Amino acid sequence: MIKTLCFKKRCYLLRAFFLCGFAIILFFYVIFGQMLNKKEVPSSWDIQYPEQRIPEETFEETEVPLPNIMYINTTLIPIHADLSEAELEENFFEFLIQKELWCKKNERLGHPGEGGWNVCLPPPFGLQKPCIVYCFQTDQNWEFVDAVSFIYGCHVYAYDPSLKDDKQNRSNLVHISKTGLGHQNGYNLKGWKLNTLKTLLKNNGHTKTIISYLKIDIEYDEWASLRTAIDDGSLTNVKQLAFEIHTVPAQVMINAAKIKSIRPHKEEYLEMHHILSQLQLLNFRKFHYQRNIFGEYTSVVTNKSRSFAYELYYVNTRFALQDYDAEV
Repeated sequence: MIKTLCFKKRCYLLRAFFLCGFAIILFFYVIFGQMLNKKEVPSSWDIQYPEQRIPEETFEETEVPLPNIMYINTTLIPIHADLSEAELEENFFEFLIQKELWCKKNERLGHPGEGGWNVCLPPPFGLQKPCIVYCFQTDQNWEFVDAVSFIYGCHVYAYDPSLKDDKQNRSNLVHISKTGLGHQNGYNLKGWKLNTLKTLLKNNGHTKTIISYLKIDIEYDEWASLRTAIDDGSLTNVKQLAFEIHTVPAQVMINAAKIKSIRPHKEEYLEMHHILSQLQLLNFRKFHYQRNIFGEYTSVVTNKSRSFAYELYYVNTRFALQDYDAEV
């Protein structure tokens, strides 16, 4: 009995031994088999991707180029006799610096300060041959005259009654005269010979000729001369008009530093505004202005800094092409 039990015990142990051995062999077989069959995976640096050609994108021009000129929506500034003197002064100077048109290429020809003048250069207003320019002055300053004739090849008719003689060493394109611009034909108190713009255009055979640029700087006499030119229609064929306005006579400006009460009065403000407004009816629009720092003073009415002189620049929109008719 005891032998039989021992035999069975040995059989169980032997069977357990073989089962354990088989399990161990199977385990190592599976592990080593996977290691032998495992392939090396290359890193991302070693992978050779096929070359891909990305098609280039084509972009259409979406930005619309700005026109050469653009009209500016302006507000009406009230200027009338019912305003107080302070209100009238304030509104008049605001009216002076109100631009009605934007010029894409506005350049100053000649000296950047005194003697230079601004020109709107894009077509249809630019200075292109054949071009004719009229200049009226009393200071014998030739900066602008020389620049226009030399750079753009324009014929310049320059009038300066303050000259001792009209023999100047200038370009053959510059035609100089001792005659000045006036509101009527004749002589002034200084003995200077003056003619209206209409008379001078007729004398030069330019009655129906396009005048590319007209510049006027005649120390307060611009008001009467402009009034005549507006009334007789001699500005019709002028493309660009530039002039320096003076709110008081020249002799008054000289003594302005000593006379504190110097200023334009209500009637003078109204008359100056009327003349400038008449230019608008002739299709002239202001594209630039420049305040003359040498004419500055402090107003006794508003206690604000003012100037007796402003350069004003206009283009005649009658010459504007249809595709320039944009508003901003």
